[in-house]
Amino acid sequence: MPMSSLGSSRRGFSLLEIIVVLVLLAVTAAVVAPSFSRGLKGMKFRSASRDLATHMRAMRTKAVSSQQVHRVLIGIDGDGKPFYTLADQFERDLREPIPLPDQTTITEIVSENDTREVLAGSAPVRVSFYPNGRSSGGVIVLKQGRRELVLQVDPITGYAKVLRPGESEGLL
Repeated sequence: MPMSSLGSSRRGFSLLEIIVVLVLLAVTAAVVAPSFSRGLKGMKFRSASRDLATHMRAMRTKAVSSQQVHRVLIGIDGDGKPFYTLADQFERDLREPIPLPDQTTITEIVSENDTREVLAGSAPVRVSFYPNGRSSGGVIVLKQGRRELVLQVDPITGYAKVLRPGESEGLL
């Protein structure tokens, strides 16, 4: 078999075809990337809210097992960064403050007609967990842009849970 017939059966892609494919991939990435990053921010926000509820349940367990009051403080520091911290009965931090996603606003629902927005440097929301398994209870709204999650702490059982949008209607 002559060499020329072997070479003609192996045909590759032309430079123009490769460039067209790369342009299509770039356009697709430019369209998809913004929605992916919004979805990632939403996922981080929901994850941080669930972590906060998990830490609250852990503090309830710690209060029962140690027979001492434990607290979770949720606030915004002087630099405007939202955080929460786990504390003992004297509000001494048990570990470093845990950051919440940037631009998260914190609102405490005090009663059906009364809310308190936590501002930078103002008093944090305090949720206390008692040795008998009860808690001070509370409803805390975490909001980031259009995303909103409600954290409910039952005063009788001390159980903390994150409510989905729409589940929070008629809490109080």
